[in-house]
Amino acid sequence: MTTDLPQPSFLDPQKLLVSSRVSPLRIPTWPIMVFAVVGILLMSSTSTGPLITGLKLAVLPIMFLISIGLTIFRVVLARRLAAESDAVMALDELVQLRRWPEAADLAERILSRHMLAPDRRLFALMGLAALLTRYHRFADARVVHEALLNPESQELEIDPSMAHSVKVARAMSLLREDHLVDADRAMMDLRREVNMARDDVRREQGVEKSQKVQSAGVVLLDLYRDVKTGHPTEALEVFAKAMPALRDQLGIRVADAWVLAAAAHHALGQVVQAADAFTKATTLVPAVELQRRYPETALLANHYPPVQWPA
Repeated sequence: MTTDLPQPSFLDPQKLLVSSRVSPLRIPTWPIMVFAVVGILLMSSTSTGPLITGLKLAVLPIMFLISIGLTIFRVVLARRLAAESDAVMALDELVQLRRWPEAADLAERILSRHMLAPDRRLFALMGLAALLTRYHRFADARVVHEALLNPESQELEIDPSMAHSVKVARAMSLLREDHLVDADRAMMDLRREVNMARDDVRREQGVEKSQKVQSAGVVLLDLYRDVKTGHPTEALEVFAKAMPALRDQLGIRVADAWVLAAAAHHALGQVVQAADAFTKATTLVPAVELQRRYPETALLANHYPPVQWPA
């Protein structure tokens, strides 16, 4: 299986993090305010000297031109903000549709110049991280992940749920690169977050509600680590226990859990269960895409026929 990798200079995360820093368009308000005050004083003056009269005649057209200029500036700014928002939405759509070359080209164009809105920049950088992960540039993806998780250095404001997703993606990149010690440390931090959320729910809503608090991302990390390190029994225990939460939280991405379960069943020689899990996984997501995410599952297609998707 071949992957069309971008050139090393393409989607350079360090360069794009700098070039995309938010630089909102601003009007220098203090000169306009000074001119407006002077104009008001002149217009309210009772002096009838030729100099004052000439200044009064000059102030009116200048103030008119300033108002026209401000209107034009607002229109241009609104259009640029709308264009930036549309571009970021298009990037997200291309990533969801797995149209990777087009998404990579659009991400490069969006992030190669100063952006206007911090929230749009945040989503564009998340799209960049997803692209770098898709192209197996995990070290570069972690550069973006760490920038997103360090808002002070990148002028970003990321909410806790989004930060949790970024941490899961960072831990997955560590696993893909076999940095198992760092991945375990990252997973411990994620479990601590989940346990704190569970404790908060227990205090507010009771034990029964708290037992439903689960992070599908952390479960996928556990599954992948166990499959990768040759612990299929442990992987299947995690899968069986967390399957309800996986269905609720992952949607179509529950295919990731099914393909990892198929790999675990295959490792244990459970052919029927492996075939069933692989069929469920490839019904939701093409086998080639699952193999890109989890190379350890690539051999499954040699043993169990995947569901065929239209070309």
